[in-house]
Amino acid sequence: MMNLDGIYHCSLQNNAIEVKFVPHADSPFHPQCLRITFHRTIRVPDNRKTVKLPPDLGTFPLFGIRDYAHKLPPNMVAKGGLFLSMYQKEAMWIDFKADWPFMIKIYAGGVNVVSGEHAAEDSGTKDRRRRALWGTIQDYVVAPKQLWLDGIATSPGVVRQFVAMPMGQGYSVEAQLTGEDTIGGLQFEITPSAPRNVIKLFVQILHGRSFPIMCSPPYTISAIKNSIYNIEGTPPDDQYIIFGGTTRDDHETLVGCGIQPNSVVYMTPNVRGGGPNPHATPMRFLSKRFRSMAIAAGGKIVQGIEKDDQDNCCWVEHMTMTIPVQILNSAGFRSVMGRDPPPSPVSAETYAAEGLPFFDLPEEPSTIAGNFDAVKSVNEMDQSHGIATTSDASINPCLISLNKRGRQITVPNRHILQVRDPNALLDPAGPLRPFRTVAELEYERYEGIPLSDLLP
Repeated sequence: MMNLDGIYHCSLQNNAIEVKFVPHADSPFHPQCLRITFHRTIRVPDNRKTVKLPPDLGTFPLFGIRDYAHKLPPNMVAKGGLFLSMYQKEAMWIDFKADWPFMIKIYAGGVNVVSGEHAAEDSGTKDRRRRALWGTIQDYVVAPKQLWLDGIATSPGVVRQFVAMPMGQGYSVEAQLTGEDTIGGLQFEITPSAPRNVIKLFVQILHGRSFPIMCSPPYTISAIKNSIYNIEGTPPDDQYIIFGGTTRDDHETLVGCGIQPNSVVYMTPNVRGGGPNPHATPMRFLSKRFRSMAIAAGGKIVQGIEKDDQDNCCWVEHMTMTIPVQILNSAGFRSVMGRDPPPSPVSAETYAAEGLPFFDLPEEPSTIAGNFDAVKSVNEMDQSHGIATTSDASINPCLISLNKRGRQITVPNRHILQVRDPNALLDPAGPLRPFRTVAELEYERYEGIPLSDLLP
């Protein structure tokens, strides 16, 4: 086992979970950083139709459990981690920004949002994997290739939106698959990949200053943008990178662009104009009592789970960091913080009526989905309870095309042994399940099966 000359930090920074490797001054390795943010959005129509990506309406504020332990219920304090506040039936999506590969396993109340399997695996888990001989069994996402996640992966290329519902009412994914709400919220297991030796580039901002950045040959232009953002503050989506007289696409690698050590690349900021305010007519839903929230399934959104094509040896499996994310209703937030949470976003109908867009991201067909056949959506549950009589009405927003920013980096096998946790975000109990890559899951699935059963 090899120690690297540096340390990991896990903290809350500007309403983001930040996992960062910081090398010592004389280390040959490059810093690496993952930022996870939770974004407010409209709840898409809950019916049989599948819609494109809904908008970003700003990030949810995040708060450390330890900092408010004297105001929180003991059961929340015991779980630890961090919390945010959501209204009943409010929706979210999760954004991943990384300049190096990170494996991220996500659970909703202990249920894996990619595979549909509970963390408490049993003999039935392996049987289900074996029955699906030709299907994928990946149960995690890999950043930065996975740009975001809007819901549970119910079928290839489709997710059902993350929607908040009170625990104990039977709506959550956890309750529907296990029969009870005991965990709630979200749980993240983050496994880093090992750093690599670095080279120096110089960034020249048009009509502005220049500065050096450290990177690695497998880097993509998207990673360069993230490095510029960390230094200069210009968001990656607002940058144009120019080299050799050509504007470079996010997915291009430094090697592919012909960028060498000490090369100069040019960054031109994209100045955006204004537009209608989607918060103009907010709807509020004020919960009547302090309650923890769980994740339920909402409407269908077009989104694929990117396949893990990293070299298996690059993951530093013993460094998996487990972070509980708990969700308070608005009354609970008001009790703890002494103020109202941000207003709930407008409805999908109002949003579409204002001529505001959804977003279309061209991506490769996805084959990764979980076993969520037993999970009903919020609207389907409402109908079964007699609260609703029909599905949500469809909407027809305009579409704006997004550029693909995903990429892949292969790094060698290394080991990092230390992590600092100043905000007490990490669960000392560690991962819910042992670390396993797709290749290891595949081996486990096929172990003991006769070869004749595997042939098509």
